[in-house]
Amino acid sequence: MTKKWQGLYILAPNEKAPPTMLQQCATMTPLSVLDTSDASLPDAPADFLALKLPIHPQVQERIDAFRTNPEMSKLPLLGTGADRDENVDAAITEDTPHEDLNTILDLLCKLHQAECLVQDEKKELVYSQEEMDQITDELVEVITLLLDLRIPDASRRGRRVAEASEYIGKRLGLDAKVMRELILAAKLRELGKAGLSDELLAKPRQMRTESERNLYERYPVWGGIVLGGMPGLRGAANMIYHHLEKFDGTGQPNGLHGDAIPIGSRILHVAATFEVVATDADGSSKTAMEIIERGANREFDPYLVKLMHGYLQFATTPDWDSHIMRIPLTELEEGQTLAEDLWTRSGVKLLPQGAKLTKHKVELILNYRSSDPIVETVAIYRQGKEE
Repeated sequence: MTKKWQGLYILAPNEKAPPTMLQQCATMTPLSVLDTSDASLPDAPADFLALKLPIHPQVQERIDAFRTNPEMSKLPLLGTGADRDENVDAAITEDTPHEDLNTILDLLCKLHQAECLVQDEKKELVYSQEEMDQITDELVEVITLLLDLRIPDASRRGRRVAEASEYIGKRLGLDAKVMRELILAAKLRELGKAGLSDELLAKPRQMRTESERNLYERYPVWGGIVLGGMPGLRGAANMIYHHLEKFDGTGQPNGLHGDAIPIGSRILHVAATFEVVATDADGSSKTAMEIIERGANREFDPYLVKLMHGYLQFATTPDWDSHIMRIPLTELEEGQTLAEDLWTRSGVKLLPQGAKLTKHKVELILNYRSSDPIVETVAIYRQGKEE
């Protein structure tokens, strides 16, 4: 049975009532923007606060007043409308489906409680970026623990997707900030699934009806929305939100095409698909790679498909990483041996793994990158470790 939510809605000066969409899934108590006293608050407990976006200046004053009230300050803030605002914990549009709204409210309230617990214990850690990152990391740990209670083995899958994503991200030369967001996104990728029913979660993929498949594939949207209001997780939230987009533009939720899909989302898609298929009861790493290869240019970024070949070797060869070193393209020298295939951005294999570099091959690599980009770092075998 769907929970009947209790919400408080701050009316802007030109509003007469809360939006119909909210009233359909929650008992909404309207609050006057003019009365900022605690005496005006209802006696019944509330689950969340809501308002219209963009935030009216008088509504913002009302929110600021609430933040001085210990109980009210713990309520998550939901924004409604086409605009997005960093001051709300989650934002929905007027055409958000009823089922999505219930799921978003459920996830939002649970995550906000976890966030409050972490921040209450770390109130002093609010100054440096390092300290803010520490709060975020601890919050992610809390969320993954809660997620495991609802979806067994989710955190382990998240760690494996994070490993594959990190491998690809390093070869693309992603900066530290994007890499951090990518790892967090990999760990929290399945969060939206917590809003699905036990029956649907337990049903094998091949037995789901079309409507069940469509509902199931909404989980990145739910997870992205509820994480998007957390300052340290906004970049990761956007990657999660779009990670079921397809390279040919036929994916969800916005039908983005090619490079319009965030690079983190494209990496998550290929890494998560590999993980899901490779660990399935009827799957294997070989099967996963075959499926990914068939989806190149259609479902997956073809360049990332090529990089997954290297990850497969890394993941299946004991101590493979200890036998190699990664160096910038400009440090390639005659006599070195490639430890993985060298691909260009368009999918051209310049040299295979095991190729011994000559002066001519080094010049070829450096000249080729001006017309068809290559990853900025290359794996070579450490001296004496060539295979």
